[in-house]
Amino acid sequence: MLAHELHNPLAPIANAGELLTRVLTGHPGAQAAVDMIKRQAAQLTRLVDELLDISRITQGRITLQRGPVDLAGVVTQGIGTVEPRLREKRHTLTVETTTSDEPLFVEGDMARLVQCVGNILTNAVKYTDPGGVIRVWTRPRGAHAVIGIADNGSGISAELLPHVFDLFVQSTRTLDRAQGGLGIGLAVVKRLVHMHQGEIAVHSEGVGHGATFEILLPRIARPSESAVETDIAKISPRRVLIVDDNRDAADSLAMLLALQGHTPVVAYRGDEAIARAQTFLPEVALLAIGLPGMSGYELARRLRAMPQLAGIRLVAITGYGQPEDDQHTREAGFDEHLIKPIDHKALQRSLSGRARSERSGGA
Repeated sequence: MLAHELHNPLAPIANAGELLTRVLTGHPGAQAAVDMIKRQAAQLTRLVDELLDISRITQGRITLQRGPVDLAGVVTQGIGTVEPRLREKRHTLTVETTTSDEPLFVEGDMARLVQCVGNILTNAVKYTDPGGVIRVWTRPRGAHAVIGIADNGSGISAELLPHVFDLFVQSTRTLDRAQGGLGIGLAVVKRLVHMHQGEIAVHSEGVGHGATFEILLPRIARPSESAVETDIAKISPRRVLIVDDNRDAADSLAMLLALQGHTPVVAYRGDEAIARAQTFLPEVALLAIGLPGMSGYELARRLRAMPQLAGIRLVAITGYGQPEDDQHTREAGFDEHLIKPIDHKALQRSLSGRARSERSGGA
């Protein structure tokens, strides 16, 4: 419930920021303000997610979505999560990866490994003065693969070093770093790395001498090309039904999808959604779960049962993100479960997907 209530107001903020980015391309002054909104919404989302993650991990409620993962891709995406802050602080970033003939693969959850790299880089950026240097590398080490991240920032004292992966532990910070965070990020990293049967280590010569982190993960053989996802097909415009009682979230998402060439229709209640679906005949329905009167689960079942909507793709758009919530949406007939605020690349991938009946060859 806490996740739902905290994620819900973030969704329209993130949607509006993405929408304004596309609309105000010719207004540099306005774009700077929009970028600020997007950065702060992303920061709030990160803080909320960290709190929820540490709760889920300590309760054993996180399930890894395992598959072959190329560490070069993990590093690239991890850097992307901190790129605006890197530019802002004018850091020099160097990346050293293995050659293309020897990519490093591990068995793991891509999103969670990106989160680990992003969390460590966030600390490196935070504790390195403007104009500093951050290095990232990957390399083989026997039967393992290593991700290393080093900075020439404020370093870690000998007293603090054994405790950096403990909950709510932070280095002493000056006033310009007061926005730093909750002291949860590295604790999350350690727990996620251990869930991947890996190890994480940190080294620092002391205050003022920077810090080096290394993630050690079991290495696997390079998978065959057929095992690597290569679907990058261009997304065709879709008719999209959006159902959410949070009007700001629904309306801002509709504006964004319209700007991307889709045809959206909005409803704020389940009965209204059914009436609109009968004439609009959506190809995709993005449904909130906690709707008044008729829940998103019931609405999904009723849409799935309408003959004229055969092949409709149902996507849950919700603040509920526990594993059992995902299971409930699958049982109700949803094809996918996206958590607010929605990652817009993930949404585009979802819009390009097929309905469950089409994947199984049914009607």
